[in-house]
Amino acid sequence: MKKIWKLIFGTTLATGVATHLMRNRSQILGHFQTIYSGHYEMIHPKTGKIILIHITQKLKFLINHKQVDGEVIEINEQHLLFQDTLGFQIEILTQNNQAHTFIDEADRVKMVMKKI
Repeated sequence: MKKIWKLIFGTTLATGVATHLMRNRSQILGHFQTIYSGHYEMIHPKTGKIILIHITQKLKFLINHKQVDGEVIEINEQHLLFQDTLGFQIEILTQNNQAHTFIDEADRVKMVMKKI
């Protein structure tokens, strides 16, 4: 009988901790959504092509209307660091509390973001 109570207590405790962590993550992301989410356009410095970026409320990335699989691995008020499934990183720097500069590790370019 004691084993059952330990199991129930352990499961309840684990669920409580997981819920708390999820709630904190949502609160943290909510603060940064206003800084980073939105639609942007940039001009690629090497090709001259216009690139469209959409950062969703859940901080997912769409580049030229195609979702980029990956996740945000670091975020604060100065920058957001996104890593795709291949390991390449995209960094977004802020200026005046708004997304401003897009740095693409794969293409080795830095572009100014214009909100549209």
